[in-house]
Order: sequence, then structure tokens, then C-alpha cells
Amino acid sequence: MNEKAIAAALDGGFFRIDGTDAYYKRRMAAKLKAAQAAEREQRRIAALLEETARRVENLRKQNLIPMASLILCAVSTVYGIEIMHLTGRSRKARLVTARKHASYLMRQRTGMSLPRIGRLMNRDHTTILYEVRTFLAEADSQKITEVEQELKRITK
Repeated sequence: MNEKAIAAALDGGFFRIDGTDAYYKRRMAAKLKAAQAAEREQRRIAALLEETARRVENLRKQNLIPMASLILCAVSTVYGIEIMHLTGRSRKARLVTARKHASYLMRQRTGMSLPRIGRLMNRDHTTILYEVRTFLAEADSQKITEVEQELKRITK
């Protein structure tokens, strides 16, 4: 029943004259209120679904998370370590260098924010900032080339 039909029924003559028409009017008003609330809820859900679809499409276009995973795979392959060690807590020099390389590539290739990279690497964003800034000064050019070749191989 649409709003006009309900309003007409409220004002119409199908209510009894013996005093029970007030009950029916209240009942119809409550039904109208419930129908309006349900319609608002449907509009809210539709807006949420549209927003979610837009965000998923945006992530798909940016291709950030899959590219970050590929970078971690390439770096772990070239350096001969497991991905869990890249995101782990160890401070061994070999692991730190590989971690810096991965952080640098994620920042340069994906443009991800430092906090986001930090969450992926289980580090604070300031640690990621330090790693990105110091990587080129300490980097081995042969390893850089190997990782680039590995990334090309993986993404084909």
C-alpha cells in the first residue's frame, strides 16, 4: 500500500463509528511508519552496497595488495629467505637488507602509504620511512637487478 492509499484509508469511511476507529487509525499510522522505516533502511543498504562496490573497484584498479605480495615473493626468492622472515622480527643483516628492499619497492612501485606498508610488514611507518630512505645508499646493484628480473618473470 502506498502512502496515498494509507492516507485515504485513514481519512476514509471504512472505520466504525462506535469509537474503535481511533484504534484502526493508530494501527494504520503505525503500519505507515514501519513501511517508511523499511524503505529508509533499504535506501541505506543500497547506498552501502554501492559504496562497497566502488571501493572494491578502486582497489582492483590500483592493484595494490596483489602487487605487494608479488614484491614480497620476488624479494624472498632473490634473497633466498621465506616471506615470513621478511615480515618477522629478526634483525639479522641479511633479513634487514631484504626487508628494506621490499619496503622500497612497495613504496616506489605501488605508491602505498607508509602506514599501509608498515601494516603489511609488521612494522611502524617510521621504520618503513627509514628503510625507504636508506635503501639506495646501502643497496647492492646486482640484487636490485635480480629482483627487477624476478618481478618481470612473476608478473608475465
